[in-house]
Amino acid sequence: MVKCAKGNGELMNRIMQQPNFSIIIPVYNIDEYIQRAYDSINEQSVKDIEIIFVNDNSSDDSLKKIKYLAEKDSRIKIINRNLQDVHGAGISRNIGFQKSRGKYIYFMDGDDYLEHNALHFIKSKLDKTNSEVLIFGFNSVSGINGNVTYSSKQSSNHDFININEEERAQIIVDTYFKNSLYVVWNKVYNRKFLVKNEISFPNTRTAQDAFFNLIALSQVKKLSLISNPFYYYVSDRVGSNQNIQKSKFEDEYNLLKKLEDMLQPYKSKRLINKLLMFERIRILKKEVSFVITEHNVKPWSNLQNKTEFKKVSSELSVYESILYDKKMKSLFEVLFLKFPNNNSFKMFKIIRNLKNTSKKMNNRIQGDKK
Repeated sequence: MVKCAKGNGELMNRIMQQPNFSIIIPVYNIDEYIQRAYDSINEQSVKDIEIIFVNDNSSDDSLKKIKYLAEKDSRIKIINRNLQDVHGAGISRNIGFQKSRGKYIYFMDGDDYLEHNALHFIKSKLDKTNSEVLIFGFNSVSGINGNVTYSSKQSSNHDFININEEERAQIIVDTYFKNSLYVVWNKVYNRKFLVKNEISFPNTRTAQDAFFNLIALSQVKKLSLISNPFYYYVSDRVGSNQNIQKSKFEDEYNLLKKLEDMLQPYKSKRLINKLLMFERIRILKKEVSFVITEHNVKPWSNLQNKTEFKKVSSELSVYESILYDKKMKSLFEVLFLKFPNNNSFKMFKIIRNLKNTSKKMNNRIQGDKK
């Protein structure tokens, strides 16, 4: 029997054993930022990791950059997505997870970066507590000058063991108000936990991370919090998916309904009601901002003819589900009274009038036909 040299034997053991972390990074046109993200991972003291880049048909030099990195680092895997597949970061993360082997799963964005030695502290906590989910703080930084514009820290280092339903509701509320429900990059998930509960990202245009987190938080039994801001989120990158103008109302409205269902047993609690009210206002304001930008909406009384009316009405069809939702309708009334001079809320009123007029005009058209 031929014996391996000691060094080669250790190397083979490292290859065969399960890595501590699988770091999964969706890639789409971020060639300027990949090196910085990789450097922040490579400089970590924890080395037994795998880095999985999932390239979603980038049209810039992103693939070239990650191939260059892979030539120098054997821990890197590259997955090129099929052009015919459904695109998006959530699906890319699902694909990366399916190909991963790590004990702990970490979803990172390729235009952001990690704090030095973050993985060491995270691993120490996870090994000690065997938590299924770990949440840590983050800094939001300017893509122009790198200055910190916002910092979200967990209130304290804390471990939840055998979480009860009262604690679960509080965890969801805290996660929401710390701007952490809609992101996965300040969380690490235990692989066995994700597999056991069949947790994956949905095929939606937006809010994939929030759906993923809600499912995880609804199932988690052991959770750890670390107050340190280990992650740097670049908030204003040109071309970022978060900065692209598009309607996100349908996905976020569905998320709101899921959130309401999950928190139904705690509706008597003031903080829960506050959370749901904030969420309604948030998605309404975002959608109105989108409509104003995209469609140059004007009051129904200024519309010149039926063709123009039909065009504007069809552009606002997404609002039908708002106007026939009693909670949303009540919220409209409150906002009109409280902020009568706010242009965004004036737009709500215009849209409501437009919908009411749509009914009257349709009735009139039907009457003319008779």
